[in-house]
Amino acid sequence: MKYIAAICILPFFLYTLSFARYNWSHQNKLAAIGTGVLLILSIALGVALIFLNL
Repeated sequence: MKYIAAICILPFFLYTLSFARYNWSHQNKLAAIGTGVLLILSIALGVALIFLNL
């Protein structure tokens, strides 16, 4: 069940990653970096909550 929940996070990860790539390619570096930071933090928190039972 935990792996199904982890797989459900994957589309959000890909969408946010594509948004960061879009910002980077349109010379909006600050938005791309901010989106990347939010992406890393949200994925880390989601994985911690799923697998560590916090």
